Amino acid sequence: MTAHPAEQAALREEILKDIAGKLPVIPNARKRMIWGACVAIGVLSFAFLLFSQPQRAWGAYAINTIYWLGIAQGAVVLACAIRLANGRWAGPIMRIAESLSAFLPFGYLLMVILLIAGIWTYLPWVKHVEPRQAPYLNVPFLYARTLIGLGLLWRTTSRPSSSRSTRS
Repeated sequence: MTAHPAEQAALREEILKDIAGKLPVIPNARKRMIWGACVAIGVLSFAFLLFSQPQRAWGAYAINTIYWLGIAQGAVVLACAIRLANGRWAGPIMRIAESLSAFLPFGYLLMVILLIAGIWTYLPWVKHVEPRQAPYLNVPFLYARTLIGLGLLWRTTSRPSSSRSTRS
């Protein structure tokens, strides 16, 4: 007999809270300040480039978004491959791979921001496309194929696992 989804979710939350309570996490204000400074430098650099060289700024944004989405998606594939192969030896690798998947929703949001705001600057074919390339290189089709592709990735990677891992 299986439990209801609500009971399973409550049990899972209880287990996660118990595990999180046992972790030796000590907040470090200095590290938080350093990371905050790095984020501020990155945002200011992007803003400066956006006003001085917008094509370069959006190009860097696109490269970074696609790079980190690829890393996160590759980590999901690695975790799936290890799980399918019953790789009990790969506990630490599985944790890293599964934790990298936490970037996926943020990466999808970053890609949507790029589609809305950035394509008009860094994609040269948006304004001037050759007639023979027009069926593929047009903005509505770019939106459709990118959003459908991201939706499929979201659907395939956000499904809950059918069985709990019992690794130690």
